[in-house]
Amino acid sequence: MDKPFVAGVTVANAIRLNAAWTDLLDIYFVSELTAADKASIAFQRYQSQLENGEGVGLTDEWVRHCTLQALAAQSLDQALVTGTLAAWVILADFQERPLDSSAFIWAALPENESSVVKSGIFHAQGQYLESIFNGAPLFLKQPDWDAFRARARADRHGMPPPNAPENNASVFSDSERRQWMIDCSICNADSAHKAFKNEPRYDGTKQATWRSDWRQLKGRSRGRIAAL
Repeated sequence: MDKPFVAGVTVANAIRLNAAWTDLLDIYFVSELTAADKASIAFQRYQSQLENGEGVGLTDEWVRHCTLQALAAQSLDQALVTGTLAAWVILADFQERPLDSSAFIWAALPENESSVVKSGIFHAQGQYLESIFNGAPLFLKQPDWDAFRARARADRHGMPPPNAPENNASVFSDSERRQWMIDCSICNADSAHKAFKNEPRYDGTKQATWRSDWRQLKGRSRGRIAAL
């Protein structure tokens, strides 16, 4: 039977689900573990492995890293289950379609370890094992993702989302953003963009715009800064 989806086409104005998880990690990794983080099952599991010597070279930083990875993935799991975020696929006729949130109920179970979020591909278990969408690449619409990411950043760092109306005056202006680029000591444009997104005054600049500005100011979008 032919699959009802296309695997080699991207949903318009969207980000792959696994790329969204990686993006979310940038927010989680810059903070220390909170009391809520340490009360989580993920922290208790990794801390137990450390204390019981279940691996070679395990450290407190390893526990922190693994815990935050798990919590970031779980937050996306829950967003898919509750419908806060919709996961989109490309159908065989090249039309876009969001999957029903009920399809992700099994995926949010702890034993599944957020496998759908981490891979960005729908692969079901249990009653959804025979889903016709098994193997379908999943995407999040960029505006939905930007709003979710802003809320996550506010929750983790205790600040309002950068695009909130009452906060517009506090974000970087275009000239300030360009000056930030000039002063930045990071040579790689994408790495610099990740660092900029964690600034308290981040203005929501998309990667494509960032790369274009970076090339104008630095000479190259990737790698070393062009010699003057």
